[in-house]
Amino acid sequence: SDGTDRKAKEVASPLGLSVRGTGGEHTPIGADGTVDISPRARLFIKEKEIIQNLYDGISLLLEEEKKAGGAKSASADGPYAAFLASLDEVRATQPQNLCAKYLTTDLFNSFNDEQKAILEQCARTGVENPSSALGCYAMTPSDYDVLNAFFDPVIRDYHGASADSVHITDWDASDVGENGVLDMSKLGLDELSMRVRVGRNLSSFNLPGAMDRAERIEFEKTMLAAFDKLISMEEYGGHVYSLTPDFGNGEENPNKITDEEYQELVDAHIMFKNMDDDPYLKSAGIASDWPYGRGCYVSADKQFIIWFGEEDQLRIMCMKKGSPRARLFIKEKEIIQNLYDGISLLLEEEKKAAGE
Repeated sequence: SDGTDRKAKEVASPLGLSVRGTGGEHTPIGADGTVDISPRARLFIKEKEIIQNLYDGISLLLEEEKKAGGAKSASADGPYAAFLASLDEVRATQPQNLCAKYLTTDLFNSFNDEQKAILEQCARTGVENPSSALGCYAMTPSDYDVLNAFFDPVIRDYHGASADSVHITDWDASDVGENGVLDMSKLGLDELSMRVRVGRNLSSFNLPGAMDRAERIEFEKTMLAAFDKLISMEEYGGHVYSLTPDFGNGEENPNKITDEEYQELVDAHIMFKNMDDDPYLKSAGIASDWPYGRGCYVSADKQFIIWFGEEDQLRIMCMKKGSPRARLFIKEKEIIQNLYDGISLLLEEEKKAAGE
């Protein structure tokens, strides 16, 4: 059924049968595999022999067709043949690529069709960028559950965690150092530039790789209420700097900055660089719709910065020059809690407005 005559002729010829297409003498087999077979001999052969040879020829051709169809099905599952072949190649040449290491053909084929489509999207960046160390991104929060057979070993390998390890969040640093203080000055060091950074994503939105322009804008507008809470607090204040050209439907963006202002923030290491220049993020869909839904909040003293719309929906950073290390973690915890409170309040108000 591959559109050529060679295999069919190999089967039919020993039986004294000719092979041709349905268009007549010397026409090839059609792309759909339809074939016309007939006896070459017209003389010196009995009619019953012709009937027997035609029957045997049809039987052998059918057997070969089944073999070909089975091999095709087993080898690649049709539309994902090139994808799986690329994974095999990456696995052989780039052993550090965890996506390729764990996403074998057998594992891929253990998922249903809907899950395969999602998994292909999650793994695309690892295939298109073989030098990746991780090589995959979940597209929605539920992917970690639905595709757990893939993501769980990848995550554990990346973090060096055993199969029975359980992550526990614990910000309590009271038993660290002296009453929760690790003072670098006691090591004879001058003031250090210190930074604590965490990534956060809201479960009510798709993850960045699956968000479209409208959802990116919706996320930004959702976060503005939380940023307003921080701006209203004396210890934070600050401003939102947005790259989004507009909010759509004629709605202007009051926080939009110019290209020159954006570059100044990049040069000052406050804003992230153009994501469209990152091949890893482009392959994953995370850089799509640039620059919509991207920007940052900066506190008045520039010690707190929150990126929105980058690799994670939120990157929350606390920076300070000094010596006591643990205090920085406490400040980071405080801003995360304040941000969470602002988001929770907004979502609660939305539910009330919707009558839920």
